[in-house]
Amino acid sequence: MKPARDYRRILAAFVCSALAAIAGIFLPLIIHGVRNLPWEFAFGFAYYVTGFFRGSELGERLDGFIGGIVWPLAIIVIVWFAASRLCTAGTVARLAWSSFFVLSLAICVPAETANSLAARIPLFLNESSVRY
Repeated sequence: MKPARDYRRILAAFVCSALAAIAGIFLPLIIHGVRNLPWEFAFGFAYYVTGFFRGSELGERLDGFIGGIVWPLAIIVIVWFAASRLCTAGTVARLAWSSFFVLSLAICVPAETANSLAARIPLFLNESSVRY
């Protein structure tokens, strides 16, 4: 593969992972009253899993570390890797997955709706606010 293509692939993967992180973690802080459900759920799912271990002392200590640091970094790396691999895929696969990614970024709801759904699904902002 040519070096110029490698740079474009790395840049595209970085942009995708940055957009996912912005949509899932920072969007409610940047634009008050707007929440992205798919990415907030993806980033907040670790808080749901660590909730099963909150009864033990170790679970409470690892709750913020896993849910707030390790899991979001893992999601960012997974999105980066998937976007990087997608750059080498065929045209139809690139178009389909890119459309799916853009659609997932476009699914935004008002904060009131997200807060009412947060009782049933783990959203990153709600879960991190409850924990800290």
